[in-house]
Amino acid sequence: MKQLHIISFNDPYPPTYGGIIDVYYKIKALSALGIKIHLHCFIDQTPDKIDPEIEEITENVFFIKRKRIHCSIFQEHLSLLPSEILKY
Repeated sequence: MKQLHIISFNDPYPPTYGGIIDVYYKIKALSALGIKIHLHCFIDQTPDKIDPEIEEITENVFFIKRKRIHCSIFQEHLSLLPSEILKY
């Protein structure tokens, strides 16, 4: 049986906006094809439990807590990196 590790930059359930809608329905479709999904989610706060909807369509769910690095406004505006990347 095929297995796939998917990395999501947010918890894909409930699918409430563009990127997460895409991730959720891809996971659902791949699972329906018989592919075992191992989901890795970057999150701000660890949830108390995994949503039953996600638990049903995945083999494993791993939550990785984001480490926020605070940067100064000076660094943010003079960097060649996008501001969102500087925060992590």
